[in-house]
Amino acid sequence: MCVHSVDFDQQVIKMSFKGPRATVTGRYDVRGSVLGLPLNGQGDYQMVCGEYEYCSCLDTHKGINDLGILVRFASVAHMHNLHN
Repeated sequence: MCVHSVDFDQQVIKMSFKGPRATVTGRYDVRGSVLGLPLNGQGDYQMVCGEYEYCSCLDTHKGINDLGILVRFASVAHMHNLHN
């Protein structure tokens, strides 16, 4: 983690951190079409991303007011029970 600046008077902290890999999991529900082909399904998903960087500005009075997440490469995505 890298703290870029701390303003004690305004109580604001700017920070960032980098990671080599991130895994995101959850549930999805899709109904629609891609290139004219129907695409439907719901179920669990898992996405494994390569290197990422997270940057934020935390104001202790307002919470996070500036958030950025940069993912350099999405390597694998699995969506179970997805069909056309």
